[in-house]
Amino acid sequence: MQHKATKEHQPGTGSQLTRAQIVKTPSYLPLSSSTNPALPLMSSVPLPRPGDVRTGGYLIGTRRPVDCEAEGVFVKRIQWGGRDIIVKYGISVSSGEADVMRMIKANTSIPVPKVYGVVHEEATGETFIYMELVDGITLAEAWSNLSPLELAAIQRDFSAYVAELATLEPPHDVVLGACNNKLDTRVGESCHALLVRKPEPVMRTIEDFAGWIRSEMDRRRGALLRLPPSPANLDQLLTSSVVGFVHADLHGENILIKNGRIAAIIDWELTGWLPRIVEPLALVGYIKKRRYGCPPAMEGLLSTFDLEPETREGLLFVHMALNAGPDSAHWAESW
Repeated sequence: MQHKATKEHQPGTGSQLTRAQIVKTPSYLPLSSSTNPALPLMSSVPLPRPGDVRTGGYLIGTRRPVDCEAEGVFVKRIQWGGRDIIVKYGISVSSGEADVMRMIKANTSIPVPKVYGVVHEEATGETFIYMELVDGITLAEAWSNLSPLELAAIQRDFSAYVAELATLEPPHDVVLGACNNKLDTRVGESCHALLVRKPEPVMRTIEDFAGWIRSEMDRRRGALLRLPPSPANLDQLLTSSVVGFVHADLHGENILIKNGRIAAIIDWELTGWLPRIVEPLALVGYIKKRRYGCPPAMEGLLSTFDLEPETREGLLFVHMALNAGPDSAHWAESW
């Protein structure tokens, strides 16, 4: 099956992302193989132009065209130089996602698609990320046909890759939030929160994050009255995490499987420097909503975090609170 988007990281620059690391190919030529040995020897073949991407190839994934249009994100399988590649594009696609994928490939063993180029089209405001088509099917598709040994191997892979992300050191002046450059909702989007106050406050520490959660709960006091009581350990839960590099969207359709192992992790658009507890928070939310199919697959992934029952209960409460509607007095703050 198919894949998602990326950006350039120069080996040796550490783990801090900068605008200088953005790969742009205005001539629609991919990065040179002489400067990036990871790329195939196809650099003389022009990448498909944005107009050709829009009219050619075909959409992949589970989103309907109308949903892609509403979200501003399209993922297509396109022919290039005699092979199929993936192009992720749209007004909501950020070159920051490509930054992240380059950084992950340069600094970890986590399998991600190779990036061939990134183009921003000024006229439309759309960004195009050209990347490798990885051979595999999604975990959600594969789950029911996996043997117990394969399931165990995938869970080991998953646990190891999440742990490897945690080895990346945040810059000393880190600002919490996703790589997608949406500065008004950097943390809220990665936490899959609805209708957060905009713009978000700048958050740099775990204490800032916990304070933001509390502030968002205060905006939803009426809705919280309809939820189970707040867990007694909520403050400890929110402040006991540490800042790390977090994917924040590791559901069963963003993990590709081949031969009973993880072949690639895709869709890095919500990734960023965040409290590490955001990773299981996203999974707890997906299981609650029964989104992206195959809840057993996500339960299997969640089990690798070895959460105590009260911790999972606290994460579920945070998820439900962040997805409750703000009180009427605070509604306008979300726009």
